[in-house]
Amino acid sequence: MHIVILYGFQGNARLAKENPLIAKGHIGLSANNGKTIYGFTPMKPNKLSDKEFIFFLKRKRQVFDGQLIDDSVLFNQIAAGKFNKGLRNLELYRLKQTVDDTTFAKVLQQIEKRGQGSKYMLPHENIPFLPNTYNCATFWGKTGVILPEKSGILREYIPAMINQGAERVELAIAPTKR
Repeated sequence: MHIVILYGFQGNARLAKENPLIAKGHIGLSANNGKTIYGFTPMKPNKLSDKEFIFFLKRKRQVFDGQLIDDSVLFNQIAAGKFNKGLRNLELYRLKQTVDDTTFAKVLQQIEKRGQGSKYMLPHENIPFLPNTYNCATFWGKTGVILPEKSGILREYIPAMINQGAERVELAIAPTKR
């Protein structure tokens, strides 16, 4: 048996200028006790400007190629309060999960492949994900990791993490005890 840790925070649109992931929130997974946290994100085609990319992603719910990236710095910044301004602070949560050898091997395989071959789409309440299409919150389900909530909508997902025993992370993420 192995431990994986889901990390997540619900975004704050007022802080979007700092980093696009801050607006909506983000989910990542660590297979090495918090040392490295991988997040699934869309790949921006070179032909699109940043503004066009965000428009197609958010407004048109367009599907893009996805990728796994090392988001450890971002999650550590959230835990340390780097983006906290105003009345609503960003809160980082972690949820530990025990997985079997098969699931852990699939997690490691996706990390090695960097999510290659998977598609990315932002979730919408009335539009289901297409086959092999995910967002940061649903991606790890393809490996057998049990998701706290399956829609991928973070305003539902983060409370589900908390209801399942997620703990709040403050300051820099220190590896957890097994």
